[in-house]
Amino acid sequence: MAVAFIALLATLSGTAIALPGKNSVDSGDIQRGAVKTNKIARGAVTNPKVRNRTLTGAKFRNGTITGNKVRADTLTGANINESTLGQVPSANTANSANTANTANTANTATNATAVATLKTIGVTTVDEGGIAVLATHGPFTIAGRCSPSAANTLAEVLISTTVANSTAAGQDNSVTDLAPADGPLELSDADDAPGGTPTAGDGYDDTITAFAPTGAALTGVVSPWADASVGASGQCKFHGSIVLDG
Repeated sequence: MAVAFIALLATLSGTAIALPGKNSVDSGDIQRGAVKTNKIARGAVTNPKVRNRTLTGAKFRNGTITGNKVRADTLTGANINESTLGQVPSANTANSANTANTANTANTATNATAVATLKTIGVTTVDEGGIAVLATHGPFTIAGRCSPSAANTLAEVLISTTVANSTAAGQDNSVTDLAPADGPLELSDADDAPGGTPTAGDGYDDTITAFAPTGAALTGVVSPWADASVGASGQCKFHGSIVLDG
């Protein structure tokens, strides 16, 4: 009877054997490869079901991972092919930075005060009765004049202006309201008698200064030298240096 009962059960159930109760299927009851994709409910596999570092790039379809799937600030430069990036909008502004810097320099140069320059007056020879321009700056003209003075020869450093109310000063003269109509003003001189020893003003340190309302200014040393024994008449020489400003 026992054998017949077992045979009856086998006939009724075929090869299947019922498992007892709910939640009784474990991994040992499932054959490897038996669970297919269409057997898994949509959304059934969640993050806790996936082992860390088990999914590779080959497991993802192209274009399926979008920007909202990437955590903020997790991608670095090493993860991005820079050649695929276009120009950053503000980069064009950066390209013009050098031009802007040059423009700033130009504006500064335009507004800058003129740099003072040194003017050297090399030895200038003037025969008696003549005059020579030694230097010019703004409205000012510095000249050397060689004149007969009785039997002597007189060397004079002169200054003139084209702007009224200019000021000028030298070893021998000064004025605070020099005007164009005043003509050349003598700033320093040297006098020599025939047969005497040529003189050179006051020790070659004849300081001159001048300033105009326009802002032009100069200061320096221009020394005269006279020699009355040169030929039938005399001869003068001038030299020095002045700083030009404004």
